[in-house]
Amino acid sequence: MGHVAHYKHGQHLFVCDICGFVFHSEKKRIMWNGLVVDPSCYEIRHPQDYVRGRQDEQAVDNPRPDNDDVFLTETSVDTSTLEHSVSPTPKAAVIFLEVGDVTADDL
Repeated sequence: MGHVAHYKHGQHLFVCDICGFVFHSEKKRIMWNGLVVDPSCYEIRHPQDYVRGRQDEQAVDNPRPDNDDVFLTETSVDTSTLEHSVSPTPKAAVIFLEVGDVTADDL
C-alpha cells in the first residue's frame, strides 16, 4: 500500500509528510497544519484549538485605600495601660527526682 510502483494516468506521486511512504495524488489530503499526508495519517484539528478565553472580571468588591504602615519603637509603647507586667517572670527551679521519690499513691 505504501509503495507505489505502477503508473496511473492523470496522477502524480507524493511523499507523505508523516510516514514517508509514496502515494498517488488521488489519496492526498492536506491537514490543518499544512502537512500533505495519506488518509491513514490524516488527523483532524483538536476541538480545544477552537476554544476562546473569556475576559475575567478582576475588580474588587469593596476596595479600601492602603494605609501607611505604623512602626513602634521601644519608647513609643505605653506600659501603664498593660494589664500584666512586661518584665519576665522568673522560672521555677529545676528539681531532680531520684528513684522512689514518686510512688503510685502520689499519682
